[in-house]
Amino acid sequence: MRILGIETATSVCSVCILENSQLIAEYTTNITKTHSQRLMPMIKHVLANAELIPKDIGVIAVSIGPGSFTGVRIGISVAKGMAMALDIQIVGVSTLDGIAYNLMNSSTGQVCVITDARRKQVYTSIYEMPNVKCQMPNMKKLTEDIVLPIEELIKKIKKKTIFIGNACALYFNTLKKELGDLAIVCPPQLDIPHASSIAFLGENMLK
Repeated sequence: MRILGIETATSVCSVCILENSQLIAEYTTNITKTHSQRLMPMIKHVLANAELIPKDIGVIAVSIGPGSFTGVRIGISVAKGMAMALDIQIVGVSTLDGIAYNLMNSSTGQVCVITDARRKQVYTSIYEMPNVKCQMPNMKKLTEDIVLPIEELIKKIKKKTIFIGNACALYFNTLKKELGDLAIVCPPQLDIPHASSIAFLGENMLK
């Protein structure tokens, strides 16, 4: 099964091809051009580099936010249009789940994804990574995707937690000041959502 993954819910625009649970191509940008200008050329690029045509795709996995309304709308619109034209299945995946997936098999314990919702608020969800050899079904989601002020989120943290997401850069000092050693903040390269994470999660949802 070949899956086209699409991530557009933040400033990042990312596209990938997953084939039989293997990532074969991914194209990710984090620049100022709008997703409407970038997304279709990026899809064309990854297909061409993988020596595929649209009809070779069997499923589309697309991020559904939370995040930028415009970005989410663009990604879903393209995914739905392609799925209808190709008569294939489409699956929607939480952007926060996708970011948490960046830590799969590399960390244990509690993970909190935070992305910027502006007005001093964050989109967030909390997860439990049980062990470093876990597979996706074992990544337990402890909360729904929610939006709240960073101060309210901090009050909910009672044990050592790994923070990941683009809001970590904005609230690094606040997290360390209020939570001290309970807050472990990921390096910025892990904060970026990737289409490959959306595709792997979409594949698990389909299974």
